[in-house]
Amino acid sequence: MLNITNVITNSYLVTTICALSPILIPSVGLFILVKVMKTFQKEHETLETLSVYEKRPGQAQRFLARVNKNFRWPTSMPEYIRRGTFMDITDNDDEEFGLEVGLNYLFFYNALDNGEFAEHKNEWVTVHKQRAVQYGQMYDDDSLSYILEVMPGAVQLPVDQTKLPRNPPAKMVTVQRVNNGNDYKVRVRVRRPSDGSIVLLPYDFYDVQYNNKLYSCVVDTDVEAWTKIKETVHQIGLASLRTKTGLGPTLPTLDTRAPQTILPYYIRRTLGGKWGWSTHYKIAEGYGAPAVQYSACRMFDVSIGDNNNWTKWVQAKITVWENEPGDQVEYALVGNNVTDQLAYIHEPRNPLKFLDIGDEPRLTAFSNTCS
Repeated sequence: MLNITNVITNSYLVTTICALSPILIPSVGLFILVKVMKTFQKEHETLETLSVYEKRPGQAQRFLARVNKNFRWPTSMPEYIRRGTFMDITDNDDEEFGLEVGLNYLFFYNALDNGEFAEHKNEWVTVHKQRAVQYGQMYDDDSLSYILEVMPGAVQLPVDQTKLPRNPPAKMVTVQRVNNGNDYKVRVRVRRPSDGSIVLLPYDFYDVQYNNKLYSCVVDTDVEAWTKIKETVHQIGLASLRTKTGLGPTLPTLDTRAPQTILPYYIRRTLGGKWGWSTHYKIAEGYGAPAVQYSACRMFDVSIGDNNNWTKWVQAKITVWENEPGDQVEYALVGNNVTDQLAYIHEPRNPLKFLDIGDEPRLTAFSNTCS
């Protein structure tokens, strides 16, 4: 970073030298000064340079109005965190909260650039209201949830940037769908345990607030499982693959390639962006990259179903996409953290059947009699 005082001092020095050597030095000194000043000016972000983060017109102007006219990104701030910070500071859903989160990120990385955490290289820094308020180890989810209740908008980041939190990658396999393309789509319900508020996602969800972005809600499967399903389809026909309850028509396998359940930002926006959500920005790895993701630090209730029936509620820490991901994100993924908690049976030459809470005891009693 260039110091203004140094520029002024150097300018004075050039003027002095020019007075002493009026023939040879002035043009050289002026050239150097102009180059220095141009470099200084280029460091500031402009509406043009910030336009790369815009999803809709006016966001760059809104961002600069909320920071300062001489704003520049901290050098150490990763690109995906810049995008997350930009989104939070320009957020219309919860302006005060988003601004607090974004400014705390900027404070941390500016301080990191300035070497202010040199004595805390192996620690995490908690920032609240643009102040470092605590040094220590990374919070677990329960501790983070408590901290965010006491200090809304706080962020905790590692001085060692190699320790930034990441989500496990999700792999999306594009496959030929059977039965008019609906055979592995599901409906999803998410409930906030604290007050019972529920959000429902249909098979195909359009986020009307963000340009009708389409998300298809699916249980994702791997290539080997899909190959087996195609062989089964060929042998016994499509009708035998339809489910009886729970998921409706889905692929008869739960070997998903999405470790976590990743849903549209609409879920967080509708249930409230503060309660139960971490302020960590994470970048999608695998499917959806390089979209930003936000993860819950508290459990939410999740249930999946078809047009008529629903599975039982199970608890999971879900993840949501950024509010306006690119075209590379087409799906809301139901991952292993949900499907692993659901009971199902698969008889030879019969459809996969998901069981409701009333059927599970009978299945358990039967399985206990098996040797």
